[in-house]
Amino acid sequence: MNVRIACPPLLYPCRFINFSRSKNEYDLITRRYVRGHEGENADIAKYVDPNGEPYKGMVEFIREKLNLTSLAFQTVDDIVAAIGLPRDRLCTYCWTGEDVSMPGSCAHGCSSCPHACSAKPK
Repeated sequence: MNVRIACPPLLYPCRFINFSRSKNEYDLITRRYVRGHEGENADIAKYVDPNGEPYKGMVEFIREKLNLTSLAFQTVDDIVAAIGLPRDRLCTYCWTGEDVSMPGSCAHGCSSCPHACSAKPK
C-alpha cells in the first residue's frame, strides 16, 4: 500500500485547539522514533527538514512500522503555499514547534524566532 499524508509529520502535540488527540508527546510515533534513536533530550528541530537525513530516517521507520510499500508527507512549505497566507500568519506548531502567537518562544528554546530559529526549514 502506498500512502500520501496531506500534512507534515506531527512532531509536537497541539497545545492550542487539540488538533491531534495526543496528550503526551510520546503518543506521537515521530517522538517515539526520536526517543528510541536519540534519547529523551534529542534535538527535535532537526526532524523538521524534509530533506534532512533525520527526517528521512523517521519517515522510513514509520513506513516500516505500518508495513507500507511507500509513505510520503506534505511539506510545511507546500501547505503554506496552498493556503496562500504568509507563514507567520499560520499555526505550524505541531509540525515545527514554532509558536507564531509568541515570537521567540518556540518549543526548542530558540531565543530569536521567527527569524533565525534552528527549527525553521532551510
